Amino acid sequence: MKTTAYFDRIARHKHPEANREDWIEGVLSAPDHQEAGDQPEGRIALTGFVLEAGRRLRVIVEEDGETVHNAFFIPDYHPQRE
Repeated sequence: MKTTAYFDRIARHKHPEANREDWIEGVLSAPDHQEAGDQPEGRIALTGFVLEAGRRLRVIVEEDGETVHNAFFIPDYHPQRE
């Protein structure tokens, strides 16, 4: 899994409960929602439900769609409807 320096130095420690690589890779491979444009520097927000944790995981990736910048559980997730 490719990660940014921010993820390695800060996010892993800030959100340790959400940083299992298998969970993150699951969201990367099959997100149930994706948002682009609301993140700085062209990053993309992906969201997926982690059955084992019973929670939604938000994974922020770089423009390339695969380098993980952040990952954290979100309590009340409601995707924007268009």
